[in-house]
Amino acid sequence: MSASPVTADRLERALAGWHAASPGTMMEHLPLSLAGCRPETNTALLRFDPMPGWMSNTFGAMHGGLVATLLDSAMGLHAFAATGDEHTPTVDLQVSYLRPTPLGAPLVAESQIVHQGRSLIFIRATLRAEGDDRPCATASGTYFNAGQK
Repeated sequence: MSASPVTADRLERALAGWHAASPGTMMEHLPLSLAGCRPETNTALLRFDPMPGWMSNTFGAMHGGLVATLLDSAMGLHAFAATGDEHTPTVDLQVSYLRPTPLGAPLVAESQIVHQGRSLIFIRATLRAEGDDRPCATASGTYFNAGQK
């Protein structure tokens, strides 16, 4: 089965549900917002405002673990929206760090569904500083559609 296009409305509903379910969790500190959507290519763009200080590594860039978390969260939210709000746990995540991720500018995670099967969804993503075409990191992830029987 190929992926049905994810619309901006579906992504906004998924984000609202995610934020409502997040108080007191780590996700409360990753306030993502919708930056764009291209249903014709099944692409979602999510914006994130980093918080200097606790998100920093010893060199002043975003900590690599947070980069991975941000990319996983963006792809997971995209998978969640693609399934009609079914639980979509991460099965596999691979991250490539291409350059330091700056903390002084908003970040945009662009995710695209590569393939959506009955039980697995394959997604790739790129993280960039807003207004900068150079990627900071790329990722690929596999997500399980836990609502599929």
